[in-house]
Amino acid sequence: MKNENEEFTTHGIYTVSNSMSYEIEVSKSGDMARLRTFDVEEQGHVTEWLPIEFMPDEDPNKDFIAIIDPDGYSIRLDEVMKVNNF
Repeated sequence: MKNENEEFTTHGIYTVSNSMSYEIEVSKSGDMARLRTFDVEEQGHVTEWLPIEFMPDEDPNKDFIAIIDPDGYSIRLDEVMKVNNF
């Protein structure tokens, strides 16, 4: 269950278009992530914790790819730009 008072730490950014992107936070265990929308209409909406699963890549010569919520958002972690938190 989502806690509205829980702090969100941005670990990466996933850009959908010029007007929309998601900030990504990965859980300490590394098996879940949650997203915060960054667009004109829903800026700041935080999702529940979503599963990170390893799925086969479309290229048979490559290994598995980590994907956030493959049955929903389907965000490949190799397409997320890492943010350094200092």
